[in-house]
Amino acid sequence: MRKSLIIFLFLLSGMLMSQTTPAPKLNFPSVDGDVFEAKTKLKNVTIKVYNNNKLIKTKTTDSVGHYSLTFNLDSVYIVELSKDSFITKKYEVCTKELTKEIDGVDYDHYKKPMVKFFYNKKTDKFEYDTKHFTKSFEAQKAITEKEKKAIYKAKLKKK
Repeated sequence: MRKSLIIFLFLLSGMLMSQTTPAPKLNFPSVDGDVFEAKTKLKNVTIKVYNNNKLIKTKTTDSVGHYSLTFNLDSVYIVELSKDSFITKKYEVCTKELTKEIDGVDYDHYKKPMVKFFYNKKTDKFEYDTKHFTKSFEAQKAITEKEKKAIYKAKLKKK
């Protein structure tokens, strides 16, 4: 009896320690989005995430139309947004071959949306904001140039 009690207490202490030990914080890619129709943000929009045609996550937008998703690395996901009386929309998120941060390069621009979509009543379609996209693309090109320079400087230091 005493031996089984000691084993039980040992197992219990191991379980408690595993629950209180914080897991290492990993940096996973994420998407923050707002769903709206014209200028009105839509609450209770269903967000479904698929990986290899398998539903892996379902969420809904909050009271101000916002949602956040986190993804594992090295995969391709399909995100589906749907709401009764609205057309279901999908977009793809690819987390393959993401670049690692390089010291000395400012990546703050990537904290902002790269593309903004809106519904155009005249064309009855979703479209992207071309001005915003152009600015994002230019910022991305500038970051790529800074990365190239930082890599070149690092190689010179090694010589």
